[in-house]
Amino acid sequence: MNRHTAPGMVLEYVASAGAVAFLLGKGETELIARIEQWTSHSWDQNDYFRLEGERYIQPGAGFYGWVANWGLL
Repeated sequence: MNRHTAPGMVLEYVASAGAVAFLLGKGETELIARIEQWTSHSWDQNDYFRLEGERYIQPGAGFYGWVANWGLL
């Protein structure tokens, strides 16, 4: 369950968090994999808000908010 969005909402995919952990082995002789490159990505989601006392965020202005208000998503 996502702590930011209600279950089943389209926002669940863009407003969630993720993490990963790797256990690769000790020392050079026991390595099973080598990480040669990594990257991360994030952005500010300023089209969403949460009212006081509400559990989940809601879409604000922008296309998603307009479409969601008409029941198309």
